[in-house]
Amino acid sequence: LPLIVPILAALLVGAVCGWINGGLIAGFKIPPFIATLGMMTVARGFALLYSNRPVSGLTDSYNFIGQGELFKVIPVEGQPPMGIPIPIIILALVAIGAHIMLNNTRFGRHIYAIGGNEQAARISGLNVGRIKIGVYTLAGVLSGLAGLVLSSRIGSGQPGLGVGYELDAIAAAVIGGTSLSGGIGTIW
Repeated sequence: LPLIVPILAALLVGAVCGWINGGLIAGFKIPPFIATLGMMTVARGFALLYSNRPVSGLTDSYNFIGQGELFKVIPVEGQPPMGIPIPIIILALVAIGAHIMLNNTRFGRHIYAIGGNEQAARISGLNVGRIKIGVYTLAGVLSGLAGLVLSSRIGSGQPGLGVGYELDAIAAAVIGGTSLSGGIGTIW
């Protein structure tokens, strides 16, 4: 398939999973931690049932997303050419885009308002449920992107890939200074 097909499929599957999480959290008042862990279990189970084994033989263009480099410089004699890895470029683009979205858009201000005081945001007229669904959908898209980069980086798709990464992500966020009570924080 053309490279755009697996990219769109990963982003779409991530968006659907995030949308379902957002709907469960906003509509049924399921605690976010429970909903997201439940979705993780469902997604891992579906991946195992669907593939039943690691998927290998990915195309070079797909693997370039995780293994490629841009802006290669001429090396010092005896050294291999070095460039900026594509995953680092993707990280920078996502971080810049998220920073702009959070600080320069209405949606970003609404996210901070809900994180700071959900009840006050609701009383102010914000559609808290719709915004939460949007946030979880966006998080799902970014999770799909992360899965795409990870699978292209190792050159295969494995149903058990990423087991335990959720704890690494939580630890990184907490060590990075993210407020667990919400409403404050930056991308940086």
